[in-house]
Amino acid sequence: MSLQLMDLLPVDEWIELSKEINKNFGLQAVTFDKDANALHKPPVWANVLCPLIKGDKEGGAFICAQSHIVMANKAKVERKPVVEDCNAGFVKVVVPVFVGDDFLGVTGGCGLVREDGEVDTFFVAKTLHKNEEEVRDLLSRVKTISPQKLEEFVSYIQLRVKEIVQDFERKKG
Repeated sequence: MSLQLMDLLPVDEWIELSKEINKNFGLQAVTFDKDANALHKPPVWANVLCPLIKGDKEGGAFICAQSHIVMANKAKVERKPVVEDCNAGFVKVVVPVFVGDDFLGVTGGCGLVREDGEVDTFFVAKTLHKNEEEVRDLLSRVKTISPQKLEEFVSYIQLRVKEIVQDFERKKG
């Protein structure tokens, strides 16, 4: 039987990590297995727009899932964090989780806008079947993240993943 993320930590501890990420960096966080299945829902959302996108059939497929699959595959192949913007324009960070050569999945965060970034209000409005003004209004409450804070987050989550894997390997003997 192949190794899984739940062999490293139970789901409730991955959720605690997600809460920690939100508290310290403002991002919503989820951990995904190697087949891109979420282990849990975001315990806290980073903004008011993302739950609407994720809850919409087209939004979830064209914005969240597409971006996630591409980035998770890149993180798996390159064996390092990937920082890009999702199809809507929110920053997304995925960090691969490996035990030896076994890829178990990714963890990270998303839902803020880079200080110099921009959300594609037209695309989001069209995908969600809303008017652009309504989307702009919702975006007015979305927080930004500085390049320094984003870099700090990437370092933090890399370190946490490294600690989680090392703890597992130590217990395994």
